[in-house]
Amino acid sequence: RKYAEDNVFTVKALLKMNKIVSVNKVLMYYVRWDSSVTKSVSLNHLDCYYSYVDLLEYLDSEDDLQNIKQFLIEYKIPYAIAHIFSVFSKDRNFHEELLNFLTKDDVKKYLRNYKIQKKDKNNIRYFIQCKGIRYCPKILIRIFNKLK
Repeated sequence: RKYAEDNVFTVKALLKMNKIVSVNKVLMYYVRWDSSVTKSVSLNHLDCYYSYVDLLEYLDSEDDLQNIKQFLIEYKIPYAIAHIFSVFSKDRNFHEELLNFLTKDDVKKYLRNYKIQKKDKNNIRYFIQCKGIRYCPKILIRIFNKLK
């Protein structure tokens, strides 16, 4: 995966830890390259969705992690779909791929499951966006194109 792979790795690594220690020291720097996946539109953005779905499948083998699974199903995976929609809808070269992605049964199911985690403008915006993506994606694409 090229996108969101660090989030999945972090969760998997933390689940395997017996002990976690915090230190007040910078041990790593995050570098954003000009050619980064996050800076351009590409099919690699689909990894945002597939990384979280992979993590959910990984967690299915763990019985005591229901709250993490629920968070993925009700928030992170629908949020990833909304992110992909936001990125792909602004570039006509990706509209067909986006519409094909949105017709998948699992994508529709995850959009249906979106729950607002806390009532703030961003979460309400994603709730509205998830509804729009489910019911009228072509209209929402036109709206996003006007917002460029």
